[in-house]
Amino acid sequence: MKKLLLTSALVCAFSGMAFAHNTAFDKSDNTPALVHATSGLPQAKAQEFKDSLRDAQEENKQIYDQLRQKRAELYGILTAPQFDRRAFIAKGKEIRDLRKEAEENRAEAFSLAASDLTQQERMRVARNLEGAHAMTKHKHMNHHASKSDTPDRPSGQMNQAQ
Repeated sequence: MKKLLLTSALVCAFSGMAFAHNTAFDKSDNTPALVHATSGLPQAKAQEFKDSLRDAQEENKQIYDQLRQKRAELYGILTAPQFDRRAFIAKGKEIRDLRKEAEENRAEAFSLAASDLTQQERMRVARNLEGAHAMTKHKHMNHHASKSDTPDRPSGQMNQAQ
């Protein structure tokens, strides 16, 4: 029972974190990671690249809304007086499927944007993305290290802002 509860809690926690930090391009076309990734490209190509990713982001907004709803439902299943293991597993699959759909949309947009670049430009973007990923990873490590081990969570609500 303890193992099931721990696994359930971890699924909830990681699905929330994965959604919140899923991509450096979630918020706008002016995120430091995206600006860094497209630096060095000709301005027109950098803007096309950003536009392609922003279009995918717009397509994914509905998916993100569904993900928030599904995570809230998962939280409800997990905290219900009677734990429904089958419902929990089914809801987790729905969440994974939605995240996969959003990731596929982003991958399609990224590949479309990259196909308009020369090999040199793609190499530059790849190097910049690695640097942006390292910066983001370092930032997240520092952010999580400074948090309390037992954060306060509102009763009946998921902690979506981590």
